[in-house]
Amino acid sequence: MNGAAVLKAEELSFGYRNAERLVLDGLSFDMGPGGIVALVGANGAGKTTLLRLLSGLFEPRSGRIERFGKALRAKRADFADNARVGALVAAPLCWRSLRVAEWLEAFADLSGAPRAACAERRADLLRRFDLDPRARVSVLSAGNLQKLHVVRALQHAPELLLLDEPTSALDPASRREFWSVLREEADRGSAVLVSSHQLDELDRSVSRALLLKGGRIARELAGDSARPWRVVAAAPEEEVARALGALWNRAAAHSGADGLTRADWPDDVPRNPVLAKLVEAGIPVAEMRPLALSEMWGDLL
Repeated sequence: MNGAAVLKAEELSFGYRNAERLVLDGLSFDMGPGGIVALVGANGAGKTTLLRLLSGLFEPRSGRIERFGKALRAKRADFADNARVGALVAAPLCWRSLRVAEWLEAFADLSGAPRAACAERRADLLRRFDLDPRARVSVLSAGNLQKLHVVRALQHAPELLLLDEPTSALDPASRREFWSVLREEADRGSAVLVSSHQLDELDRSVSRALLLKGGRIARELAGDSARPWRVVAAAPEEEVARALGALWNRAAAHSGADGLTRADWPDDVPRNPVLAKLVEAGIPVAEMRPLALSEMWGDLL
């Protein structure tokens, strides 16, 4: 894969029939190869709808989707690049009488990917997720069904992965293995778009986050420098405010019973001047760090 955009969405709008508002309203972003991008937002923010549009299951009311430089036209069943895409957006439960290996083989054939390559990769994924290839699909637990769909999406080594809540129902060990596999996918050049409410997992694993609100991308985070940040100072709020002067006007303060003052700043406020003024005033700084996604959650409600 070269450095060109793997996926591009331009001014996407979508609404369900009889709905009072659009689920997506002029949403745009793009992705290149080799990275894990998170979709973050409250229930109803449009994460699943967006992934269904990008996978070709839905047609947008307006806007344009490109995959690998080619426009996606869902109504024309224009899925010539399906061997290059892995999606966990819907969870098909057809052919439940089949064994796990047979079920996965059938979906591998539908993808159009080479059988031999799929078989080798499938065996490795089944081993890593501790999923018995001989088990009947009809008797799998909720967690093992989720593993089945994860393997289905990954088994043909896709260049683009679209994953909706992929770790739901997985136990902690399987979640760790999933993120290990996903980082390997990104390292080999796959573009990964994943939605999840497991914000701690996203914070540890993604290179970029798109925060959805009101059918649009409300904020894009790419690395720590694009995030709001927090200072924890060992002094009362009034003392911290005096030391910082005009800089304090941009802060949102949280004073605790522990005697510490926690102050959050937007990403456009530089950190060094704040730190320098606190040090000059002799105020100990216990912590200075970017906010975690979980700490930014209130901004999305």
